[in-house]
Amino acid sequence: MKIIKLGILGDYLWSDYFVKSLTYSNKFKVVLICHSQKKNIKTYFEKYKKNHIYNVSICPFTEHNYNFLKLIKKYRVDVILSVAFSTIISKKMLNKLNIPILNIHPSYLPNWRGPDPIRRQILNGDNVYGITLHQLISKIDSGNIIFQKQIVIDQIKSIEQVLYLLYFKNIKQIINKLYVYMVGIKKIKKQEGLVSYAPFVKKSELIISEEDTVKLATAKAILSKNIGKIEICSKGRIFVFKDFNDIREESKNYHKFDLLDGKIFLDK
Repeated sequence: MKIIKLGILGDYLWSDYFVKSLTYSNKFKVVLICHSQKKNIKTYFEKYKKNHIYNVSICPFTEHNYNFLKLIKKYRVDVILSVAFSTIISKKMLNKLNIPILNIHPSYLPNWRGPDPIRRQILNGDNVYGITLHQLISKIDSGNIIFQKQIVIDQIKSIEQVLYLLYFKNIKQIINKLYVYMVGIKKIKKQEGLVSYAPFVKKSELIISEEDTVKLATAKAILSKNIGKIEICSKGRIFVFKDFNDIREESKNYHKFDLLDGKIFLDK
């Protein structure tokens, strides 16, 4: 069996889920991990670089970092896989890489193209989520599809829950489809259907209003917990809370706010 050498582009814990599974598979060998380089934020692989469990080179990626191209050649990388990578790769850089470049996107493309599909879907009240393995091209999230799948999540608890379930329920198929793509017939299909976009959710979009439904307010509260505070606008004033009661029961520890079709209970 041919072992495929992988280069990973990734910045977050979700990236590491796939790195672990690919590392422990008998089909792939991760030889290089590259992360984005940001001014005031350390990416997941930067934080854990010294204590990382993989015997693999970890380096920053920038458009002008030619060390990245040298490492691709040095380790004889067969394919580059982008997973939760926050740097846009230019057409110029794509042309310099003479190997396949693929991306794993957490939506059922062409639905929710862009950087924030999970938050957008939670705000939209969706309970069907998707994942797509596709060719990476200069037009964002628009490449031909190698594999995609949808799953149903009835009760949304967090962004992390959705991302983990998308990974856990699909990783075996993704590994198999990726391997077949690299060693066998490259079965791909064009993206078809209506296109929707997922720009970053702004903090102002997460402020709960008395005119919100309980479903929308709960979605905003779930997303707000990731930034450390839940805000609600009531009678012209902004109130700040740290938690909410999604069971929607009366409690001495929670403050009750009336909404369009019910109540929400928030904890200071």
